[in-house]
Amino acid sequence: MLYVVVLEAPGLVPVLRGGRSMRKSGSVVVWWLVAAVADAGEMPEGYAKPVNALASRLVSAGAVYEEGQDIILYLDVLNVSDRPVDLACGSTLEGRLRLTDGQGRSLQPRKQTSEDNPFIRCISPGKQVELSSFYVSGNEYAMHDPLKPGRYRAIWTSKGGETLPAERYDHDKAIPATGRVAPESNAVVFEVVPRRPELVVPGSEVSNAPWGEAKVGLQTRIASTRNKFYANSPVPMKVEMENVSQHTLHYHVPQVATNGWIEVRDSRGKPVRYIGGSFQTMNPLTPIKPGESHVLDEFDLGRGYFLVKPGKYTAHWPGCKAWGALSEGRPKDSEIPATNIFSFEIVPSAQPSPIAEATTILEERGPKDWDLEHNRHDLSFPWSQPGTQWRRVPCSGYDFTRRWRCDCGPTTTKGSMHTVSVWLAREKAVEEPWQIDDEKARPSEYLGETPFGHLYVEAGDPNLAKHWPTAKSDIAQWLKAK
Repeated sequence: MLYVVVLEAPGLVPVLRGGRSMRKSGSVVVWWLVAAVADAGEMPEGYAKPVNALASRLVSAGAVYEEGQDIILYLDVLNVSDRPVDLACGSTLEGRLRLTDGQGRSLQPRKQTSEDNPFIRCISPGKQVELSSFYVSGNEYAMHDPLKPGRYRAIWTSKGGETLPAERYDHDKAIPATGRVAPESNAVVFEVVPRRPELVVPGSEVSNAPWGEAKVGLQTRIASTRNKFYANSPVPMKVEMENVSQHTLHYHVPQVATNGWIEVRDSRGKPVRYIGGSFQTMNPLTPIKPGESHVLDEFDLGRGYFLVKPGKYTAHWPGCKAWGALSEGRPKDSEIPATNIFSFEIVPSAQPSPIAEATTILEERGPKDWDLEHNRHDLSFPWSQPGTQWRRVPCSGYDFTRRWRCDCGPTTTKGSMHTVSVWLAREKAVEEPWQIDDEKARPSEYLGETPFGHLYVEAGDPNLAKHWPTAKSDIAQWLKAK
């Protein structure tokens, strides 16, 4: 497939003459035909018509979403020319995404974005990049309030040939430059449907849990409205704190459900593995008045912990000390005490999950000195790339990581030494011409279809020859890839 690519000099009215160069008033306009993708010879699926050497593609992470579910759109940009192109990136983006409802009414985002601090990203000939991912709806950080049931249409809008002043960064030095704005994309239509009723175990409702022991004028508790949950279903919990003193106290908002801070144990008292990955968080200093109660975190415990096996469990948050040294001027009363111990049960589900079964296999058979992270925090199939060179498909990802230990949480680790990444995709992915700017990034390998989905593994770390030389063959065998 061939496309006409036009480069125009300022002030010139272009006239096509079969691919020849033309001069007019001292300016030059060049027309030529190029393959849409230099290597593949054909433009990847879904892109809108190219403009000024660039084509845009808006992709939805799903065609149907349940009410309250995260709605994410991706904007990809393809360079269809045979020359590098400077693309304008940055905070200019969200304001150019137009969202309309089923009646064609434009929906305004919660806050308007400004076009400040654009920067340059250079796209190589025939390559594509993800310009942005738009968190359209979901929680308080999303662009829009939670969308109500109905049909919606989204499109990235741009004037043809538009450019913006931007900065090119060279060894942390900002150099003034001009970048092209991604052209108008295809339109994406998706639907929001009412949330399905959550499956509730009969007789599982409980009253409020008791508070933990009060210290320094504060008490905390971990609780849920139920104490029994079906396997492969959410395990909603929250940790809250109350000021039982006569004074206003201050605390730094702590990490609760992230980085393994919740202590989860099975019926034998054995710790349940945290598989949620490592995160950095903001910890602002917050006042709490006498008698006030603050929710420190609400979370699905099953997203971060290996809770796919039926049985009885306990959950406990150990509290945290003041953030930073007291010499930094942080108050002594910023220490938060531990919660109560909350007991709950996971009961067998009538709806088996292939991803939960695969997680069990990988968790039980993985090498003892390797940690397993279910890096999509979901037992369904979120939308993602099963490796750097593939088109996004519904898939669930894992990381096996051999780490050194650090004091980042009771069970978590940081400082990755070696990683083996695994994806199970609902459908087979198509290879696309992604531009890989990270020199350390390695492509994944398709290892065949399994009972749990199509298997992709990235095990290109040269150190694996020493620490886990049979990683790919082991994983393929465990998951019965064909």
